[in-house]
Amino acid sequence: MHVAREAHHQRNDLAPLFKGLPGNLCTARHWGYVLKGGFLAKYKGGRKERVRAGDVYYLEPGHSVITQPGTELVEFSPQKDLAKIMKVAEKNLEGWLKGKD
Repeated sequence: MHVAREAHHQRNDLAPLFKGLPGNLCTARHWGYVLKGGFLAKYKGGRKERVRAGDVYYLEPGHSVITQPGTELVEFSPQKDLAKIMKVAEKNLEGWLKGKD
């Protein structure tokens, strides 16, 4: 299990990181707890779920996330699932950063 403590200092739409994955969505499972702020989870088919400070959450495969500024959370994800996502996300991030030059 991969454990991460995340801090998002600005609004972050993570959707561009998932380009190239099935449905262009994150296919990993995540469990977590929001310490501050919150986020909007968007799922295939249009379902949305707002998660706020103090909430425990589960994100099922097939999602994207938009974080609020000042969001802090602790998240647990299966390492095997996350490794596949991160390969694609890192490649997308690298391409995005090159485009900013």
